[in-house]
Amino acid sequence: MDGDHRSIGRPMRDIEDAGEPFGAGTIPASELLDRLTRLQTVLLPHLAREEEEMMPVVAKLRSCVCYVGGWHGPGGGVCVLDRTCRGAGQCT
Repeated sequence: MDGDHRSIGRPMRDIEDAGEPFGAGTIPASELLDRLTRLQTVLLPHLAREEEEMMPVVAKLRSCVCYVGGWHGPGGGVCVLDRTCRGAGQCT
């Protein structure tokens, strides 16, 4: 995954670097689209691989993702920051 993340960095910076010139009309839309295509080429396979490899691990570790302010997890339980949902109304 680290190699994937490094390979995504340059195409992302290329898009960021094009934002202001594109907004000012000094680079054509085709240049921005080329940069987006280069990002897509590395990003989409990475996201697919991340979903395939990492999400099953995350699912085994946590029964729901917890956010500040709470989030309804499986079975109607409510999760709060740093707590695991144990079902309806039972978080630990």
